[in-house]
Amino acid sequence: MPANKLVFSSPEATEAAFYRALHKNDLGLMMAVWDDDENISCVHPGGQRLDGRAAVRQSWEQIFAHSPGMEFRLSDESRYDDQNLTVHVVHEHIRLGKDSNYQPPVIATNVYRLTGNGWRMVMHHASPTRIGNKQEILH
Repeated sequence: MPANKLVFSSPEATEAAFYRALHKNDLGLMMAVWDDDENISCVHPGGQRLDGRAAVRQSWEQIFAHSPGMEFRLSDESRYDDQNLTVHVVHEHIRLGKDSNYQPPVIATNVYRLTGNGWRMVMHHASPTRIGNKQEILH
């Protein structure tokens, strides 16, 4: 099935596809995860707020074009649910390229909304964590 026709049956399925798209540098899958509505936002660590599909798509194109490859491990997950909206807050542990070590965690907030086409991401906000006096910026 083409990525733009995917239907995600749960916020968890949407989140799994989001991290799979990151791992594979798959722009089609990444954009299938996002809601078709223009009322979406994305904030990459240390970056500005990006609003709308064109800005979000362009940011992922740039990230994937310059990515050495990323592997994610999630921890410290918390979630808030209602019937049509779910918020996941996670620590993203990222391994870049062929590096054998994971970077210090990035704290990410992922927001999913139930749409007529299943669950879709409407916001991703990732923030660096502080390690000692040094700020780590990833993704």
